[in-house]
This record gives sequence, structure tokens and C-alpha cells, in this order.
Amino acid sequence: MPPTWSRLMSGNAGFPERRARKRRRAAAGLLLAVLLALPLPHAPARAADSAAARPIIAELFAAPEHFAGRDLTVYGLVIEASKDGRRFYLQDVSQMPLSVRRLDSGVTLAGDQIVVTGTLVVEQGVPRLEATKITFAKVVGGGGCC
Repeated sequence: MPPTWSRLMSGNAGFPERRARKRRRAAAGLLLAVLLALPLPHAPARAADSAAARPIIAELFAAPEHFAGRDLTVYGLVIEASKDGRRFYLQDVSQMPLSVRRLDSGVTLAGDQIVVTGTLVVEQGVPRLEATKITFAKVVGGGGCC
């Protein structure tokens, strides 16, 4: 069908412009769908096992054999410490104290908020963390461990 006089005057005379517009819309929709399907850069996908590397203390007591010999990271509050500061009890949101032994020469005091990384040792069914790295932390607002 030939274009009408009104279409010729309005600039919408041919079908090629319409097809080009449809192609641009389809390409924009496809680009949007691809971008929405990609993971966000600030929220990396977690490996299936990475959640197990940062358990709460209650999980360690519930299944100590599962975590025995594994490297773990636990955050909590030191509720009791030995005089030399190398052995202490760490408590997190689960309110269960975990025995921790420092392998370095540092000192830990009651009241310290720390992140402990180490290997879980199980003796007679009771878990203990052998700390290889301790980082002091401070909760500045909201949340907290205890």
C-alpha cells in the first residue's frame, strides 16, 4: 500500500523507519534482560562451602565432627580469659562459649570483640578452636555479638 499524503508530510512515510525502531527496541530489551541476569559486582556469589567456613558457635557444638580439622572463622566477645591471655572463651550470638587457644604470642582480654580464624580440634566430643589469626573488631552501630 503506498503511503498517504499525511504520512508523507509527517515523516512516517516508510516502513524501514518503523522496522529500525522495532529493532532498536528489541535490542534495548535484550540488553536489559542480559544486564539483569548478570550478578551484581558488589554482591559476589558465595561458594556453597563458604557459609560453612563462618559458622556460629552453636553449629560447632551441634556437629563437631563435621567441622573437626577445618579452618574456620568465628566472631564473638571474649567472656573469660586466662592470666596469660592465650586461652579464653569466645561467645557469639548463640550464647555458647567456645574454648580458644592462641597459637601466636598475642594477648586476649575479657571484653575484647574479635574475629578468630583457626582450626577446630575436637577432644572427647568438645570443640576447641586453635587460633592462627586474631583480628580485633568493634561494633559501632546496630547488631553486635552479645
